[in-house]
Amino acid sequence: MVAQFLSTLVGRGSYLALQVVLARVLGPEGFGLYAIGWTVAGLTGTLTPVGMPQAVLRYCIGGRASILSRPTIIVLIVGLAGAAGLTIGSGQIAAHIFGEPASSPIIRAFAPSVPLLGLTAVLTGSLRSSGRMLASALIGATSGLAYLVITVLMFEIHPTAVAAANAYNMSLGLILVPCIALLWQAHATEWQTPTTRQLMHFGIVTMLIHSTSVLNLWADRVVIGVVADPRTLATYQVASQFAMIMVVLRSAVTTVFEARVPKHHPSASPPDVTTEFFAATRLLLHISVPGLVVLACTSAFWVHLLFGPAYAAAALPLLVLVAGQIVATFVGPTVNALHMTGDERIVMLLMVGTALLNIAGCFILLPPLGVTGAALATGIANFTVSVACLYRLVRTGRLRFSLRWLFDIALATMICVAASLFITRFLTNGLLTGDLSADVVRPPRAVLILQTFGIVSAIYLLYAACVCATCLVEDELVHLTKSQLRRRFRRLVSS
Repeated sequence: MVAQFLSTLVGRGSYLALQVVLARVLGPEGFGLYAIGWTVAGLTGTLTPVGMPQAVLRYCIGGRASILSRPTIIVLIVGLAGAAGLTIGSGQIAAHIFGEPASSPIIRAFAPSVPLLGLTAVLTGSLRSSGRMLASALIGATSGLAYLVITVLMFEIHPTAVAAANAYNMSLGLILVPCIALLWQAHATEWQTPTTRQLMHFGIVTMLIHSTSVLNLWADRVVIGVVADPRTLATYQVASQFAMIMVVLRSAVTTVFEARVPKHHPSASPPDVTTEFFAATRLLLHISVPGLVVLACTSAFWVHLLFGPAYAAAALPLLVLVAGQIVATFVGPTVNALHMTGDERIVMLLMVGTALLNIAGCFILLPPLGVTGAALATGIANFTVSVACLYRLVRTGRLRFSLRWLFDIALATMICVAASLFITRFLTNGLLTGDLSADVVRPPRAVLILQTFGIVSAIYLLYAACVCATCLVEDELVHLTKSQLRRRFRRLVSS
């Protein structure tokens, strides 16, 4: 979990830095056109792997044989077809769907990323099936760094959105090299030999569940791209990239939760997930809520500091998106719990309904409220599906509430709020004071940012220790953390 969390943190940090570079160099108009190409390629790349990255994990396909296995070949064929479709239809997509013919060469430049992204997903999945968890995590982190470095180098020659798309293709191609080399050295593993029909059946069902979830994340940007101009889409892209930091970090917790939660057997009643659910909820509160509250209180400052005054309008939609994530955190990982305990079809239907609700809400709220309306529609859609899954969990007996659990979460909430207010007050009295009219961060301000980051990190470590000491309902993670702290304290005393 630690390796996955750190690799996610590095990868997401690199991608945020890349967005800052793109937004400042390309400007609102060019960054908006880039966002259109990125959105089209992202949606296509969600469908073309047809669930094969999950299939290699499901059937434990790894080692040297996985390089030319059936999942790899299927992803390559479907990905090449998707890339060809984008290349041929880029003009029609740009002109008739988004109303921006200037985005056509950018969509066309992103087309090679479709098969490359699918191959990367399948091969990194095969690495995990081969037991190379750390290597898979490092490759995930390296991908974002490679994209950032190559983009900066290419911008020294030709700073355009097409160059950024080509840099993305090159970074994916480079990542494939260590994937293939590591798999070539690994021993072949295949827990079960599936037929092509079994692979496609499992893959298509998984793709439908995964694609509806991803479509819900991309729906607001698609509607903005269709209804509004590139500048508006660029503004929302800035807000969504900030908000996505915590979403990606949350995935490190939910992935472990999905692995630990009791699984459903067809002949048995639905499993009780109360212990794992509340432990994950408490952990999500401590990991994400303080950062989300601080980000909400200082959203205008960070948008201005990193992206510049041209994107100042992104502060309000960022605040709305962050508020929606805070609410979703308190509800808990309900979607993951329902999905992993035998209700895949209900989850799929709920996600489809959520995506449609999100799209309808964006069309209704975007004209009167602008990008803030799109952010509000996204928050409402995500809250709706979370509450619906929570209702299903309680009704089927998978989740049981008790006063002890509720008091434990309430205590965690009070600690979160206290830490958030303290950090926000510290930032407001220190880092956020002064004139922000200058577009460039001078060295004194940069030094102050580093000092503030160090102090806030120390405060957060003390906060984490306080959390471990006040947990009323202990789980495996709390026991592990306490034992590590005792061991290190004894070493310190003995030395």
